[in-house]
Amino acid sequence: MKTLAPSGNSDIISSYHERTYYWLAIVGAAVLFPFSLNNFLQGRTLLGIGTLVFVLVLAINARSIGRGGKPPVPTWLVFCLAIASVGISIKTQGVVGLFWCYPALALMHFLLRPRMANILSGVLIAVAAPLTFRYVGADVAARVLATMVAVLAFNNIFLGIINRLQQQLYDLSIVDPLTGAFNRRHLLERVGEMVAQHDRYGHPVSLIMIDVDHFKSINDELGHGAGDKVLVGMVRKIQERLRKGEALFRTGGEEFVVLLPNTGIRDAATLAESLRKLVEAESLLPGRPVTISLGAATRGKKEAVEDWLARCDAALYASKSGGRNRVSLADATPGTEPPGVREEVENK
Repeated sequence: MKTLAPSGNSDIISSYHERTYYWLAIVGAAVLFPFSLNNFLQGRTLLGIGTLVFVLVLAINARSIGRGGKPPVPTWLVFCLAIASVGISIKTQGVVGLFWCYPALALMHFLLRPRMANILSGVLIAVAAPLTFRYVGADVAARVLATMVAVLAFNNIFLGIINRLQQQLYDLSIVDPLTGAFNRRHLLERVGEMVAQHDRYGHPVSLIMIDVDHFKSINDELGHGAGDKVLVGMVRKIQERLRKGEALFRTGGEEFVVLLPNTGIRDAATLAESLRKLVEAESLLPGRPVTISLGAATRGKKEAVEDWLARCDAALYASKSGGRNRVSLADATPGTEPPGVREEVENK
């Protein structure tokens, strides 16, 4: 089974960055603002200014995210300010300033990409360690350094586990449990992505709809176990034939769709015919031939997804009504032929 990360993103946690950032920015600004005022009152002007700037940046970004926009100050820059503030805090307050290292280390891994989080975590440790040795003492500094390295390691381990578990849950949500093909929900996601790329870059994208011929009679005469065996075997053979980037989806009982990026109608027709022959030649049921009917369509320029799917479905219907075990192609230019179908590839 070919698996895909959600929206092409292998880091699941990153899809929650903005939502997490919004609430943490609000909480962080509310918690840190009194500390900023206290620093000014205690005569720690530089630390007060650093903390106040950090609070203002958090508030600005939270306001922008709350209005549906992007944070105007990049998250990595926010943490650079946090690292500078932590350094000033250690220098002016000693061991008290070290307490802020630990929430900073944790938040970096929830709000930044893993690589950037590890880089800035390393910078924070590199800043905090020598200051700790200088202003707190070697005994405490060694323990602080060890605990910060441990927190960094734990962050990577725990978030790695969360990402893997989340990826497994996502895979289960988009895969048909019987056949291993993707399900209708994922088809709609992938079609949306392909349509956006087609509109932007003009690369062709095609669909092949597949229907198992006389599937109801197979279930009625031989039982649903035999029908399941046919579907599982067919999916396995088709997936072996597909190239990288091409995907098979189960949209109904015996109905399937193949999504073909960067593929025009001629190549889609060639693939559809090869799939027809592949299934026909495979002994999916002992002593009983199993065949499929197929319809193919390439999306027209700016064509609505519903119209594209309807043309492909009409091509499949033409194959079924024309005798089954054949391939029919939807017209490449929507609207030029009222039926929207040209039978171009047939069972010889």
